Amino acid sequence: MSNRCISIAEVSDLLFTAWQRIVAKDSARKIADAIIRTALQKDERISPIEDAVEDLKKALRIQSKWIEVARKGAVRSYDLCGMPGITFMPDLTEKAVVLAKEYGVGIVSIKNSGGVDALSPWLLDIPSHDCIGLFAWNGGSYTTVPFGSTEPFFGTNPIAYAIPTSDEPLLLDMSTSEIPFMDLMQAIQKGVSLPERAGLDELGRVTTDASRVYDIDTDSDVKLLPMGGSYKGSAIMLLVEIITGAFIDSKMAREATSSTQIPEEFGGVLVAIDIATFTSPSLFKVRVTNMIRQIRLSQPAPGFANVRVPGDKSYEREQNRLHSGTICLEETLVAELRQLAHQQK
Repeated sequence: MSNRCISIAEVSDLLFTAWQRIVAKDSARKIADAIIRTALQKDERISPIEDAVEDLKKALRIQSKWIEVARKGAVRSYDLCGMPGITFMPDLTEKAVVLAKEYGVGIVSIKNSGGVDALSPWLLDIPSHDCIGLFAWNGGSYTTVPFGSTEPFFGTNPIAYAIPTSDEPLLLDMSTSEIPFMDLMQAIQKGVSLPERAGLDELGRVTTDASRVYDIDTDSDVKLLPMGGSYKGSAIMLLVEIITGAFIDSKMAREATSSTQIPEEFGGVLVAIDIATFTSPSLFKVRVTNMIRQIRLSQPAPGFANVRVPGDKSYEREQNRLHSGTICLEETLVAELRQLAHQQK
């Protein structure tokens, strides 16, 4: 398939127009901005725009609304009825912030939803309200092996946070497995070795051979390891699994269907914390900014050119791509996006 470079502004406008077929104008703009930001920040293994097109087509087929299943104090729980999570994330984020301003903390749970591709873009608006944003998502099942086991139970269970500073928010978005699933797939396709402690072979031995961690030909079990390859990473994955599973009345671990075709079984938890409930927001931002500056200016360890904090690499990638003004997409994807944007509601 051939690729073509298209202006970022045009892709953003097409996404904005297309998503207005399913959500209100303000939400469509936020969705388009989040998709573009994800595409600019992520490396080329990730295709947020392609995923967004598939999400849009799915949302158009289902045409469902969310159902509020719990309301108590600072907590709201929603069943998205199989709709892609991206469809409602602007509204869900806003609800979390409104609750935080009223109660000091706002907690929104989501279940029966397709994935959201990346977590951090949906947190970016939260720091502008002087709140800290936290987001955890159930990463699926049958992909990551608990410490000491040889059998996969968890997905890659991503977590994210956004913390306001005097500059750009401090932003983390990562899987809690040692490597993301896409790193494994890329290693298999390119025939390169995995980092140490990234996965197990079919006998449960640590290996750097990606094809032993997952045999595509036989569709074997995937056996990634938790971050760090130790009990500490496994314990964090277990916490995420429970919070995004039994805690919100959603699927988790072996309860889930052993198929990547049923992402609606999963969900997540979004939290906004109002800084003013605990301390002065302006003082908080100054102190966090000063600490980050000191970390960046600290002496790099051998092999490192500089010291970074979470979000630095993604932000740098985004700025470089914004400077070019274009993004490269498959011609068929561009054509499909234009068709969706120009169709009548």
